[in-house]
Amino acid sequence: MINVKNPLCGYNFSGLENGSIIYEVLPKNDPNKYRLWQKLSIQTGIKPRKAVKTKYIQLMTTGMLHILPGLLSDGVTGGPDTPKAMRSAFIHDALFSLMMRELLSIKYMPAVNDLFKKTLIEDKMKTWIAKFYRVCLKMFGKLHITKMMKKKMKNMIYFYTNSQNLNKRSNHGNYRC
Repeated sequence: MINVKNPLCGYNFSGLENGSIIYEVLPKNDPNKYRLWQKLSIQTGIKPRKAVKTKYIQLMTTGMLHILPGLLSDGVTGGPDTPKAMRSAFIHDALFSLMMRELLSIKYMPAVNDLFKKTLIEDKMKTWIAKFYRVCLKMFGKLHITKMMKKKMKNMIYFYTNSQNLNKRSNHGNYRC
C-alpha cells in the first residue's frame, strides 16, 4: 500500500480513453506544484527524426508522447491552475522540458502551444477561455523560456567557474577531498 502524504487529484473531462490524469498536489514550499501519478500518452503531431527519451518523457518518431509517473510540473504558466487545465499543463511542461534541454527544437513552440489549447478544449474548457490561455502562452511563454535559459546559463557558468577553481587548487596541492 502506498502512503500518500499529499492530496491526489484525478480527472477525465474529455471522456477519451487517454484523457484521464491523476496527479499529486505538492506542499506549498516545494518549487514544483504537482507530480504525475499515472502514465499519460497523447499524439502530438510533432515527429522528431530520432525518438527522444528521458527518465519521465518519451517522444517517439510517430509523434506519440508518453509522460511517465513522477514527472514534476509547475502547473499552467501565465494562467490559473484549474482541473480542466492540468492534463494540458503536464503535456506542455513535458514538451517544453525537452526544448529547454535542447532535445527538441524550439521551432516546435507554436505546435506545442496549439496542442495545449487543443487539449484544453478536449477537456471541456470553454473555447474562449482556451484561446485566452493560448494568448497567455504566446505572451508569457517566451519570457518564461528566456528566464529559464538565462538561469540555465548562469548555473552552467557557475559550475564551470567553480570546477576551474577546484582544478587549480587540486593541481597545487591546496585542496583535499
